[in-house]
Amino acid sequence: MRVICLTMVPGGGAVTTGLRRLGYTPYTLRSVFLQGRATRHPAVWTAAMQGDEAADLRKLMCDFDSVAGPPATALYSKLLRDCPNYTKVILVEEPNKQEWARSYDKCITPLLQSPARRGRNHVSKAFYTLIRKMIPHQENLAELPDEAERVAGRVAAVEQYEAEVRRSVPAGRLLVFRHSDGWGPLCEFLGKTVPGEPFPPYDDGLHIIRNIHERVERTERITFLLLFVFGWGVLYAFYPVVVAVKKYFSQMYRDYLTVYRSE
Repeated sequence: MRVICLTMVPGGGAVTTGLRRLGYTPYTLRSVFLQGRATRHPAVWTAAMQGDEAADLRKLMCDFDSVAGPPATALYSKLLRDCPNYTKVILVEEPNKQEWARSYDKCITPLLQSPARRGRNHVSKAFYTLIRKMIPHQENLAELPDEAERVAGRVAAVEQYEAEVRRSVPAGRLLVFRHSDGWGPLCEFLGKTVPGEPFPPYDDGLHIIRNIHERVERTERITFLLLFVFGWGVLYAFYPVVVAVKKYFSQMYRDYLTVYRSE
């Protein structure tokens, strides 16, 4: 793992696009649920967030050389313990935390307040658990009824998180970055040549959560449909047997009545 990008933006936002342009292969929230990983990766991340020290995050990301945004944002301490000393950390500051918190709250809170959050399969359950826990210090904010209180709580949580990262990550390994900084500081920090193109535009990443949510819900509906079809298939396959058994016992009962009933 060469680079850890700590940002509240799902998918890592513009910095993820920038890292790809610089030749990195970042692991993001999309990576958790796509390309056949949804059956295992969400459960491992969820276990790690619940304190399971046996959860091997390095194994999940063995095909990647960097990681950006949630869910890694919530587990940077564990990642740093497991990473080599040359791993660099980018802390992406949100310049307008109030605006970010409002947008994030409007996207996340309805999902976490929906009855569907309980899920009917392990992928769905892991998804809802993951989005509740993937932003540090915000796990229970969706339960608050007042929007202003939730937004204020999210702003305070981001400020607390950014302060924690500055304190805990050695200065020589840390770049505090804002989107407005552009290529310069990022390329200097990573030892890369500045590309001859503008830095990628700002992306709040909320469309990624919506997209994954749609996929998870679709998968759950398909699973339910397949089980329904399978159940009918089994019933259809065994229907002749059921009819034969019913006929057999009906005949036995008639024979019983013929022999034993009173005249």
